[in-house]
Amino acid sequence: MLLRSLVLRMISFVENPKSPVPSRTFALELLGMVGSGILELQKSARNAVRSLDATDTDLGKKLSGLVEQLETGEIELDQLVSFEGPYRVVLEFLLSRDRGDAQLRSAQGYHLMQWAFVLCGSREGSVGSDSSESLYTHADLQHKLCNMILDLSWLEEHADYQTPSTAQGRLASIVLTLSSRLCRAFNKIFSILLTSMSSEHSTVKSRGSRSVSALLEKDPSILDRNAHVLNHIFRGMNDSSPLVRDSALKLLSDCIGMRPSLDKASYDRIIARTLDAAAGVRRRAMKMLKDIYLRNDSLTLRSAIADAIIARLEDTEETVSQLARQTMEEVWFTPYIGLALDSQRAVEAKMKISAQAALLVKTAEAGDATGTVMETLIRDLLRSKSASAHAGVCKMIVNVLFDGIVDNSEIPGAPEQSAILCCLAIFAKSAPKLFTASQLERLEPYTQNLSKEDDLEVYRSAITILRHVMPHLSTMKNDFLQKLQTALLASVSKLRKPELEVVIPCLWTIDGLLHNTERLVNFLASALKGVYGARSVDFSAQPQGMGRTCKLMAIAGHLGNACDLDEHIGLLRARFPWYKGNTVSGLIAELLCPFTSPKNPLPIRESSLDGVCMLAQAWPKLYLRQDVVNAFDIVFKDRVPSLEEVLLSGLESFMVANEVNAGAQDAPTLGSGVASGNERLGRTYVATDHDGASTSIAQRFLPQILRLALQSIDETSLIAAKVIVSINRQGLVHPKESGPALVALETCPNTAIANMAFVEHKAMHSKHETLFDKEYMRAVHQAYEYQKNTVGKVSGFTGQPPAAKMSLTWEVLKSGKAQVRKKFLANLCQRLDFNLATFEAEGKGDDHREFVRFCTENLAFFEYDRVEEIAHLLTAMEKVFSGTGTAVAQAIETEVLDLHVDMANGLNGTANDVPAITPSQPPATRIHPSRLHQLAVAAQICSFIWETRSYLRSLWNMAKHMTKAKNSAKDTNRAPNRSTTGPALTETYLQKMLQIASAHTTQEGEQAICRAFVEMISVDSEVKVGTDEEQEGDGDNGYETPNDDASNKSGSLPPSGGGRGRKRKSTGGNATPRKKDRPSGRRSSSARLGDEAFVNDGWD
Repeated sequence: MLLRSLVLRMISFVENPKSPVPSRTFALELLGMVGSGILELQKSARNAVRSLDATDTDLGKKLSGLVEQLETGEIELDQLVSFEGPYRVVLEFLLSRDRGDAQLRSAQGYHLMQWAFVLCGSREGSVGSDSSESLYTHADLQHKLCNMILDLSWLEEHADYQTPSTAQGRLASIVLTLSSRLCRAFNKIFSILLTSMSSEHSTVKSRGSRSVSALLEKDPSILDRNAHVLNHIFRGMNDSSPLVRDSALKLLSDCIGMRPSLDKASYDRIIARTLDAAAGVRRRAMKMLKDIYLRNDSLTLRSAIADAIIARLEDTEETVSQLARQTMEEVWFTPYIGLALDSQRAVEAKMKISAQAALLVKTAEAGDATGTVMETLIRDLLRSKSASAHAGVCKMIVNVLFDGIVDNSEIPGAPEQSAILCCLAIFAKSAPKLFTASQLERLEPYTQNLSKEDDLEVYRSAITILRHVMPHLSTMKNDFLQKLQTALLASVSKLRKPELEVVIPCLWTIDGLLHNTERLVNFLASALKGVYGARSVDFSAQPQGMGRTCKLMAIAGHLGNACDLDEHIGLLRARFPWYKGNTVSGLIAELLCPFTSPKNPLPIRESSLDGVCMLAQAWPKLYLRQDVVNAFDIVFKDRVPSLEEVLLSGLESFMVANEVNAGAQDAPTLGSGVASGNERLGRTYVATDHDGASTSIAQRFLPQILRLALQSIDETSLIAAKVIVSINRQGLVHPKESGPALVALETCPNTAIANMAFVEHKAMHSKHETLFDKEYMRAVHQAYEYQKNTVGKVSGFTGQPPAAKMSLTWEVLKSGKAQVRKKFLANLCQRLDFNLATFEAEGKGDDHREFVRFCTENLAFFEYDRVEEIAHLLTAMEKVFSGTGTAVAQAIETEVLDLHVDMANGLNGTANDVPAITPSQPPATRIHPSRLHQLAVAAQICSFIWETRSYLRSLWNMAKHMTKAKNSAKDTNRAPNRSTTGPALTETYLQKMLQIASAHTTQEGEQAICRAFVEMISVDSEVKVGTDEEQEGDGDNGYETPNDDASNKSGSLPPSGGGRGRKRKSTGGNATPRKKDRPSGRRSSSARLGDEAFVNDGWD
């Protein structure tokens, strides 16, 4: 009974939203302990049933049946209260013990009274029943109970009953306890614990998760009886708090460990957490996925998990990417080390490798991005300490995949040929030495037929494999190569750009083996002749020739990009005698550049520009040619999106190629010949040409590239961002030229752009921190302009729960020196300030208001790591407010509210004579609308600053730090504590900021914001008089600000600004209105003299 009362009290604490968070947390802990006790009792009942002898009496079997009914919740009350039921068993067992024991007699009395109470309660609940037999039975039992209550010996004198054994007596007692109201409330207790996992307070959620986890560890069968448990856990995995998400994942991990059958129902939810914002959550999710992967053989499940973990190989957090690489190595390659397809256990090995090959094929089907990451993974593993072992595994997989091309039934799931070849292409690009010449010859049929769309995928993959592998083989047959060359040349005119990108380089590779370059020269000459002939064509009159010309330009561009034909320039000069140059690339450029003119149709301009870009990628000197530079200038001048995208794509390919990439050392040398053992892939670059061209591009076109990156959030912006990042990595420009743009791009809604900018910004900050910090204010303003003009939202936060749009910038700053962060915060607060005398209401004034809102909301939602940072920020904000806010309030009082000071009562000079402030006629008739708008905007700006300051102070519990005259280094260097009422504070803050931001739409709204601002600055709303608990609370209904006494101690406001309760002082005739009737945090001297008794009552 005591426990039941305690549980009811704890439930009321948890369910009451006004209960303090610590009380709710403690109540949840106690409920978890009580729930564990109930589960322990249930476990004891099951053990007791199992311990009963199989040949036990009918009584034992009856008690066992009651236990089973209790577990299902279908127990009948009549069986509990029957004369032969468990109450009788307990009483008989107690009577057989020492009758002189007072405790035993007390227990007898309790069970007898409880029996009577349950019986009478059941009778009252069944008054409307039609069962006369049941009523008669209950009446007879009540008569017997009355006799037993009057005389305990009546039972043994009037009813024969076999003395129960100790096991039976204990089991009957357990049955009665489990049927009590307390134990029957377990579902209610468990439901409350589950509901607490959805609380708005992170500490409550975390405590609820731990209590649920403890119950599940005690009895995993709860999962079978409560299917909704997983739904509560899944909701916790999407919570706004990283602590709660991590706790929910841990709880789910415990559940899966107890019930592995939950793998298939939960793995997709865990995969979603691999993209979590918190690195710890991502790591835990990957560890869970690894365990699920190893426990299951499902191809779909394993492929989805592998795809999710592979994506983390490019994670910006190094610990996450390392864990992803280690995980993939352990699940994809390590289990197969030591297997051999030609050993005594060849059949078993073939089955395992085939299953792994099927998994790789399905994973590669996820998309090009996954294939690229798979290439990087395989390449890295083949350079590791276990390279030889991994190479053996990869070689076996390649062999199985080639067998699957002929008969796909060899691979589980019978994948399509296109999927198998796509997977082989990944191995060809990352590990070309694993292939053999006989395997390549088996690809010949797939290079012939191009009759269907599906054939193009097979064709492209087959050519990709040939192109990357052939330079590494010295045993290719000439007849095979000649046949392949002829087939490829015949198909070139039918191919689109994606296919041309692999076919032309493959032709150049074949030429390096056959040395019949004249075929390629003649082919190029034929294409150039067609292009040259199109110079005089009027495409508006002959549109049918446009497609052919575009195709010829593409072929010429790809041939110029992939092939070095300068040794045969004479053959081309014979065809084009007007050309006086010495390079083939120059000839092609001279033919293509005129077609980039605006007088040509857009498709022609796009094709010619694309061809010029491909040429310049291989021959960087072309970037310095005047006709090429002019063509690029025209594109940027005309601002045609499709042309700009083509140009940016070309520049991006060139800049990226100029960087040192991971696979550079695998590329063979061009022109060295295969017979001598040297290798070639088909292309070469001159380093000096690259450097000169890269520098020229960066210096000449960077402003235009920055413009394109910042003017949209689409594919063009992504490509431009890649170019900017590449330019920065190569150190081609000063960091200050592109740094602000990177900060702005970090706020982009496109996560690909934002993450790319973040990684590069972080690298720049680590190298040039002292030099880059001078540009942060310009960067913040550029981020604001980007959000206003491109994204279209000037708020400083995004998402729900809100996160700062510049959160990535703050993360970069947190990776550096604390002094740089403090300087950033101080400078940003200075940028919020303005001079009312020169403040423009229209245009710049409105823009500054939106800028202040953007900055303050970012400051509000930064994740601060040290108390010192927040204290420094609050001091800087208060300094701005105390100066500018005073002038704004005085102007509003005089011009908007039209208040003046009556000094008639103050001429005697006594301290108690206070000037009276009286209103004159209504202000709307006396102030010009433009002046009203100016003061309203100024009031909005100051209100943004003060509301953010108050929110930060309450959210991070800074009152106790700001009230100290001088904080110790130990206090300021530690992490701040977030308020347990954070969500409520955030909701209130956002509502107030929205109200302030929308106040300027009408004149009535402008007057209202002016009055509200004067009210805020005149009334000391930071003093709260109440009980000690209320004064120490977090303020669930809003956020409290510090009292006047605390502000004076903090020393954060200058003496000229007055106390923080007043927030300013008045000078001259524009006196501040007297504080309204609200308890002040500091009493006057006269009050203290007469009311000393109140000093110890919390008024001081």
